[in-house]
Amino acid sequence: MHKIFTTIRVWFAEMLATEVPQDPLGRMSPRELADLPVYHPQSDRFPARC
Repeated sequence: MHKIFTTIRVWFAEMLATEVPQDPLGRMSPRELADLPVYHPQSDRFPARC
């Protein structure tokens, strides 16, 4: 009986588990990473506060 309940609990846990989105930078090749800008374009719009 315990084995049945354990199997059902694992089955429901897998059904309700949310998939963690993968890091888009982790899937990029070194060449694609080198093509990325060094700074974020929005950083030019707002002056830095000291």
